[in-house]
Amino acid sequence: AYSLHRKVRIEGVGEFDIRIEVKNSVIKKINLLGDFFLVGDLDNMLLARLKGVEFTSQAMQKALSDIDPGKIIMNMKKEHITELIKNIF
Repeated sequence: AYSLHRKVRIEGVGEFDIRIEVKNSVIKKINLLGDFFLVGDLDNMLLARLKGVEFTSQAMQKALSDIDPGKIIMNMKKEHITELIKNIF
């Protein structure tokens, strides 16, 4: 098991502080903090979809492929999700 901590800034959206706990290549815990504006339920609409997912860029993108991030975080677009994921690795 290990933990990752990354900070990423997305222009027009905000700064993200990403914390992930991984065990046996699977996401066990994930938290997203920062100075972005929530307009939806971050935990249930985004983070819950990543728990139990294989810790790979492809698996994470697939788990989030059908969400509308703009309904969770103000000004967030699908390409921003991809940017966040790429910055984790």
